[in-house]
Amino acid sequence: PSDVAPARVVSDYPAELLELYVPRAIDFLAANHERIWLLAPNSEFLPWAVRPVERYLGENFYLIEQYRTDDPTVRLLLYSTVRAPNRYELRLPEQATDLRYADEIRLMGFTLPNGMTYTPGDVLPITLFWQAQDTPSQNPVVAWFLVADSEPFAPVQGFDSVPDAGFRSVLSWQAGEIIYDNRALQIPVDLPPGAYRIWVLMYAAGSGGTQRLPVIGDETIDGEIGVLPVTVHIEAN
Repeated sequence: PSDVAPARVVSDYPAELLELYVPRAIDFLAANHERIWLLAPNSEFLPWAVRPVERYLGENFYLIEQYRTDDPTVRLLLYSTVRAPNRYELRLPEQATDLRYADEIRLMGFTLPNGMTYTPGDVLPITLFWQAQDTPSQNPVVAWFLVADSEPFAPVQGFDSVPDAGFRSVLSWQAGEIIYDNRALQIPVDLPPGAYRIWVLMYAAGSGGTQRLPVIGDETIDGEIGVLPVTVHIEAN
């Protein structure tokens, strides 16, 4: 018989990587607070760092912003506690799109869990549903904006990141796999009421947003920005 230890299957399900009380404690806090802060002790640039608490929050809630400190391995993360669609129930987007980036990355659709009407100061959460038709050849960052439907556009920018709260580099996608990508932005308290659209673009990592991927679909701007088929209404407080 072999003296080699048998293989051990290790789950990548975030809740199973945590002590049993941790997801329960997070869910309790989420049920009683509109936002949660996480002091993250590891950087997203450390490939060996599993970061299960951050993963659990990113899969179940919406990352609003990331604040860096003088220590590159320490970050402060702010989440909205609106519940995201359960990816393990294989839910599909509530609204479909036909946007394709670089002819290899498909934005299947999106879900707005809080609907389409907000007031200044609210948090706007969105789940984007991505899919690669083949193994992608590029590794872009996603940027998104809330933009007035008429001039002056005055875009409000969400937090730029690699999909799935930074955990799913596009190069890691498998052909046909659906990637859930939870995002949120803070609507400024002085944002004028009116009709707004949501813009989504992808750009090459390290380019600072200057090297944008081309996009095709029903509604695009300059061949670089995809416009989602929805109108968000901002009402006065």
